[in-house]
Amino acid sequence: MAANECLFCRIVAGEIPADIIYEDERCLAFRDVSPQAPVHVLIIPRAHIESLMSARQPDEAIKELLKRKHNILIGERTAEAIRNELGTPSSSTEERSMEIRGRDITQGVPKTISITGKDVREALGGSMATLDEATLGHLLTVATRIAQSEGVTESGFRTVINTGAGAGQSVFHLHLHVLGGRALNWPPG
Repeated sequence: MAANECLFCRIVAGEIPADIIYEDERCLAFRDVSPQAPVHVLIIPRAHIESLMSARQPDEAIKELLKRKHNILIGERTAEAIRNELGTPSSSTEERSMEIRGRDITQGVPKTISITGKDVREALGGSMATLDEATLGHLLTVATRIAQSEGVTESGFRTVINTGAGAGQSVFHLHLHVLGGRALNWPPG
């Protein structure tokens, strides 16, 4: 799905109104339009990430891109070098390229390819920060702030990330639910 078709991306862009209760440079929090508890807030990253399955380490994303697109296997240090050289967001890194040595998957022989900053940005979903543990941790930290500001820390609250249609994900933009203000039974669903 293109970001301009995503409901949550359109909320981030200000194209669709929402009852926003928190925002910073990384995320946005707003009240769910169909609340399942007295407190039901959604926290989303500003950048479009389809689901929790998209949230992987940047070096793993680079390795996966090279395997899929170029039939080449590389090691951890090579992926880190690529990220450090080409993974920073700037117009100069988009055009820059780097020679990469790895092993051809099909023939098992050494192989050299050229990769551009644009390739790296594609592998990282447009922004390294949206795919790392720090951003996911930030969403959870914001959930705690929301729970405090909504007054549900003493009675308890639940955080939920649905991943995939079978788990109840209905908008394919990563989002974290903060639910509270009533007894939340277990198991859910």
